[in-house]
Amino acid sequence: MPGINLSQSSSASGAAVAKKSSADKGFLISIAILIITLLIFGGLKLTAGAYSSKKAGIENQIKAVRDELSGKEVERVADFQQRINNIHSNFSAESAPNDMLAGVAGAMVSGSVATSISSASGGASAVFTVDSYQTAARQILGLKNSGFSRVKISKIDRSSEGKISISVDLAK
Repeated sequence: MPGINLSQSSSASGAAVAKKSSADKGFLISIAILIITLLIFGGLKLTAGAYSSKKAGIENQIKAVRDELSGKEVERVADFQQRINNIHSNFSAESAPNDMLAGVAGAMVSGSVATSISSASGGASAVFTVDSYQTAARQILGLKNSGFSRVKISKIDRSSEGKISISVDLAK
């Protein structure tokens, strides 16, 4: 058979084998991606189940603690917290009496005598005895400049000896 070219028929089958080999590779890659996707999905499913059981356990613990703290125990804790809040608000609202006395002492002018000072919550009252209205005015200005937020003259009297008595309400 000298007229038959054997090399041509073998090259045609080689191209078919090459086409078949590349198709097999694409199929194998698709299968590999599918398997990897299924493995990831299965892992997520197992992890979600584990976290779900942990969540249920924590919810049971919370419910048990809530059941323990019921009724009078909760009322006692709430009442205690309310008392603590009242104490804090009362401490912040009160001003220290020593601050009031120090403010009055720092505001004294010559010719003025503090005959009485009393402190109440949020303020104080003082009675000054002075010789003249000019000294009284300087004493009132001294009190205003010493840091009192409110200086209110509640009463002014003149005695038979000529002394002037000034009653003043103060607030820090």
